[in-house]
Amino acid sequence: MGLGIGTCGGLGGLSGRRQPIERLHNRAKSLCARERITIRQAAFESVALKNLADHCLKLALTHFELGDVMALYEIEKSNLSFFEEKTGISGDFASLLWEGEVEFIEPDTVNVRRFGPDVPTAYLHFSELMVTQEIKEVFDKELKGFSAIRANKKKIINADWMNFKQDFFDKYFSLSDAISKGKHDPEAASKMPDLWLIVPDSPLNLKKMPDGLWEFDWQDESDFYYGSGDRLGMFVSEKARDLMNELGDLLVFSELQAKPE
Repeated sequence: MGLGIGTCGGLGGLSGRRQPIERLHNRAKSLCARERITIRQAAFESVALKNLADHCLKLALTHFELGDVMALYEIEKSNLSFFEEKTGISGDFASLLWEGEVEFIEPDTVNVRRFGPDVPTAYLHFSELMVTQEIKEVFDKELKGFSAIRANKKKIINADWMNFKQDFFDKYFSLSDAISKGKHDPEAASKMPDLWLIVPDSPLNLKKMPDGLWEFDWQDESDFYYGSGDRLGMFVSEKARDLMNELGDLLVFSELQAKPE
């Protein structure tokens, strides 16, 4: 089963010279956040800069709650590289075939219109994560902090879309015509795996800092978050990212360069 079709980097730049305490601490936190280690770990692992690290550790123990910086990853998009290379179709044309159309009628009603019965087991439609029944069951067992809404198969067009070429679109006036003018095939719909919309339960409040990092806070520790504040999107834990990568290579992730608020 898988996603498919059906050491401290050094407190570099810091020296033992006296600098304003707040500046020292913020810089240490920033660098350690980037390496996903705690200032406590830096104190024991950075021999050459032990004095400074000890200073930062003492300050952190006094004013901050210590703990590992949580690594988070944004799901940027579907990984279309294999499909684009195979078919020669790229851009919006490839996205339409791979992801189809997703329609939201109510908070708990989702319709899909797409080619089938073949379907990627996971894909990102804009910022919405769609997965098949198989993957949803894995998420249920291994991950937390999400709800799942079963999608209605509103229109499933029977086609061998994985083998289309660019000239398939020549007969249509607009890109959306490829689906709007297609005919629903009940048999193809019944053969196509059920699709589920994965909805994060918790917000991740993001604030962009002058140093380019993102400061964030959350209410409940989770494997899924929806972005709010200065940045939207879907964010997942390292555990969730690793699980999805183990299941396949259908999603593109980028690490959130951030530090907790």
